[in-house]
Amino acid sequence: MNENRIKRCAADEGWTALRAAYLDERLRACDAGQIVLAAVKVDGAIVNSFSDVALIATQQLKEILGSINPERSPQGRADVVNTCTFALCNLARALKEVGVVGIPKGLSDGAQKENGRWNPAMLAQINLTVQNLQAAKPVPVEQASG
Repeated sequence: MNENRIKRCAADEGWTALRAAYLDERLRACDAGQIVLAAVKVDGAIVNSFSDVALIATQQLKEILGSINPERSPQGRADVVNTCTFALCNLARALKEVGVVGIPKGLSDGAQKENGRWNPAMLAQINLTVQNLQAAKPVPVEQASG
């Protein structure tokens, strides 16, 4: 089959509209708008508390790294750096797991096409949702979590 015949067939059978309907169905199936709104309404007190603890831990690790005694042996200094780096990696994983940083898994899974790339229509919907959220009056934490 040559290229022109495929183009005619695609036009005759409405492949563009079928593809658009398929993408629209995928967007509805993963419900990106609801996922983003749910993520925004997560109990703010818990996330904020976790963020505060992570900030304190990060500051303390920074102080430890900044106060390494140059008189210590190279191995001793390396052990301190290694321990702090290990702690920071665990902290970063915990922040991602709690949702303080990163993209919620449900949104990530639903937004990707079969080839693993982000669906442009999904990105447009996320962008619009974020713009709408930014334009809306912020909801106090007490109202959002209740």
